[in-house]
Amino acid sequence: VTESALKAGVMTPAIRALLKFETDRAQEYYRQARELIPLVHREGRPTLQIMQRIYHGILNSIVSADFDVLTRRARVSTPRKLAIVVSAWLGSKVAPGSRRRA
Repeated sequence: VTESALKAGVMTPAIRALLKFETDRAQEYYRQARELIPLVHREGRPTLQIMQRIYHGILNSIVSADFDVLTRRARVSTPRKLAIVVSAWLGSKVAPGSRRRA
């Protein structure tokens, strides 16, 4: 893939293949990063989880769009972002082992 091909803004098979390669690699990085979240100080985890989920969502949007980032912007909707924030915040309020068994 050349710089001129990217500047032309036309999705080519070579650009699509490059983006697939890079998104596959990024998916593996996200998988590995999830395993590290418990190592982060408890107060910082919600922020880390929010960032991870939103940016991973953008990556998934790229994949869902068949890697076409040249004609449309990959994004996570505002309602989805709000759901991610609420989920992370609520999850941070439940201490491990604090749930009562029925």
